[in-house]
Amino acid sequence: MNAYQGANYQLDFINYLNKKNNLFFYGPGYSYYSEKFNLNDVLSFFDNKPDIIFVGHSWLNDSSGVKVKENHLIDLSKSKLFKVFFLNKEYVNLKEKLQFCKNNKFNIGLTHHHNNLKYEEITNTSFHFIPFAFDKDRFKKNDNNQKKIFDIGFSGILQNINKDSGQTDIRRRINKKLFYSFLDIPIIKRNKNLNLFWNVIPKNKIPRKLSQIMKLYKYYDLDEYIRKILQSKIYINTLSPYNLISPRYFETLAAGSILLCQKSKFNKQIFNDKFDYFTFEDDLSNFYDKIDEILKNYNSLKNIINENKIKAYANHSWDNRVNQIMSIIEKK
Repeated sequence: MNAYQGANYQLDFINYLNKKNNLFFYGPGYSYYSEKFNLNDVLSFFDNKPDIIFVGHSWLNDSSGVKVKENHLIDLSKSKLFKVFFLNKEYVNLKEKLQFCKNNKFNIGLTHHHNNLKYEEITNTSFHFIPFAFDKDRFKKNDNNQKKIFDIGFSGILQNINKDSGQTDIRRRINKKLFYSFLDIPIIKRNKNLNLFWNVIPKNKIPRKLSQIMKLYKYYDLDEYIRKILQSKIYINTLSPYNLISPRYFETLAAGSILLCQKSKFNKQIFNDKFDYFTFEDDLSNFYDKIDEILKNYNSLKNIINENKIKAYANHSWDNRVNQIMSIIEKK
């Protein structure tokens, strides 16, 4: 597991999948990986053949303009083993990734994006929508009566630099709404009465470097990051590239923080009105109004906060997502 090359949310999913299954990990970074191995070479590692081949998030290259297929000789198209493909970062090399899925004749496709039926049509593969989630074990470990010391919190990239990501500049505009800024670097709070946890990465390279030099951005490890969410009364959420509802939405609810997010039809598609949250307009015309409303009535929102947290733990952990996937596989 230590050699797994992927994002934190990918590792979270793999960890929970590993808890309920006997997994063998193979790919770049592992000592036994070789570009010269074909599928039979890899299967020779087993005393008994595996039940399932699971192509995870990081098997294909997610860099724009780079061939998606890793440099290896593995061909899955003729294998009779049950094959599962997890599509990742749908905004990068989507056409090539879907062609990979189709060529290798997977039994099941999984995606964090709501366009699963479109992907199913293109690949002739049964595609299932698996929303993002949160790591309940790590949240439980850090949720030791953390005090809500920040009025508002956010940590992350202000805007994805990939031109195909389709991500708007709304985070950059929120940054300007809260701060007097220079090149996306937040300098001085506009409202000195607000206590903010604001740890942002500017869109472009030079401001990113300047932000680090000025110590206005810090890298937080997972536990530190989670504690900051737990310490925030309100946590800002906006759509990720390709209109994805990111893990942060579920982390916010699980942390007992108020979810304040941009108004979008995708919110209802994911949450089905089962959570209580606040939204602001895309033009940010009511952004401060919503903040004032929440903070003014914060004590009366405690029941909503607790209900959101209970629902998140019950239905939106990575443990839930693994159970969902295993159920899909068993039905096949």
